[in-house]
Amino acid sequence: MLFRSVGVGQGPLVAIVFFGFLAVGIPIAALSLEVHHGLGFSALVVGLVIGSQSAATVLVRHHAGTVADQAGPRKAVLLGLPAAALSGVLYMASVALPLGPTVSLLVIVAGRLLMGVGEALFITGSKPLEQLKGVPTFDSLYPGVGISSWHGIFAPVGVPRALQDRIAADLRQALAAPSVMKRFGELGFEPGQLSGEAFNQVVKQDFERWGEVIRKNNIKAE
Repeated sequence: MLFRSVGVGQGPLVAIVFFGFLAVGIPIAALSLEVHHGLGFSALVVGLVIGSQSAATVLVRHHAGTVADQAGPRKAVLLGLPAAALSGVLYMASVALPLGPTVSLLVIVAGRLLMGVGEALFITGSKPLEQLKGVPTFDSLYPGVGISSWHGIFAPVGVPRALQDRIAADLRQALAAPSVMKRFGELGFEPGQLSGEAFNQVVKQDFERWGEVIRKNNIKAE
């Protein structure tokens, strides 16, 4: 029974990753031919157009993680997949409409950038822990019920904002160190990069969520 439940729960996750990467990979060959032979641009331009997607993915990966942290992985996926689909619409428009070589190229680049954003969102939102490869996420089994635990560092009221920002920047730099990330991974943690108002929103959302649970169930401290 457990095996069946896990298999069913992994289905959507596997489908998201499979079709997501399918959407990422299939257009590459066709776009290369179109940009080089169809529009008449050089091999260098072809490389820049194809590589622009990866650049967009890297640039928005942090924001995608923030979306997944604050709004949940489902929200990240639901934003990422339409973005990937819309990139395909732009690819088709660049061929179907009489736009001219330069405008067609710009439309293709826009599609590549949009696909990069979509990839960052749907992969981040469907990504389980590295330490638990093959184990489905709780949210994939019971959508909306998943519970994320987190640890944070708080400053007393009155600490100057400049000092808060400096401490936050130093902490982000320390958490990004390979040795620190490795050690956290061994302990089953994923270092985050949220600070300031973004972190305040996480605290507020959890406060409201669990406050409602406590009130509805009349939970008392003993």
